[in-house]
Amino acid sequence: TVPLQKYRNNKKVGIRTIETSYNHMKNKMKLEEFSGYSPELILQDIYADMWMYNLVSLKIMEANQNEPIEDGKGEYTVRRNFNKAIGTLKTLLLKALMSESPYERQKIMVSIDTTISTSLTWVKKEARSFERKHAVNKSDMSYRKTF
Repeated sequence: TVPLQKYRNNKKVGIRTIETSYNHMKNKMKLEEFSGYSPELILQDIYADMWMYNLVSLKIMEANQNEPIEDGKGEYTVRRNFNKAIGTLKTLLLKALMSESPYERQKIMVSIDTTISTSLTWVKKEARSFERKHAVNKSDMSYRKTF
């Protein structure tokens, strides 16, 4: 098995941590936007999002193994675009699963693989060198008290 995270000189290196994975699921895949109100529908949405996240991660790992990305010597590295992979799988996977012809299914799956393998994004190697500004509530009355 692959370790969840490695520590080298007090810096996290390697595979995504649980926090970053949850951040992807919550913010990029809209985990908290449920399609129903009953507990069964909420659990179904959570399981579907987790399944989709795992499928996207596996597709990206497969693309990285089949076509490795050369690490540049500049200040940026190139990675597979996770957002593009999510969008591609959400739109095309259902078409592939519902297709009656095996040829059409195979054609859609090849399209998914090529889109994921060719969608690259630039990421800075170094950590942020600035502190994020935190929003300040200048109101005397908290917003929560108004509800």
